Amino acid sequence: MTPKQVRHFAGRAQRVEGACWYYKPERVASGSKVGALNVGIPGTPSMTSNQIKLCFYSGVLSFEYSHDLTRDGWRWIPAEF
Repeated sequence: MTPKQVRHFAGRAQRVEGACWYYKPERVASGSKVGALNVGIPGTPSMTSNQIKLCFYSGVLSFEYSHDLTRDGWRWIPAEF
């Protein structure tokens, strides 16, 4: 996906650092969401994620991470979308 496609799908990022966009979950009636990305359903980060990070390389979405609570504390984990 291009940045324009991601923005259309996920909404505006809460923070941008370099080539990575950060989204924080929001509570909505239908459950948790990160921007427009649902959290806690198959194909999206788990409910334990407090952020996701989408990174671009050469103008396309290349890396996706979820900020998850692990036994060792909060860590960025490659997301399995």
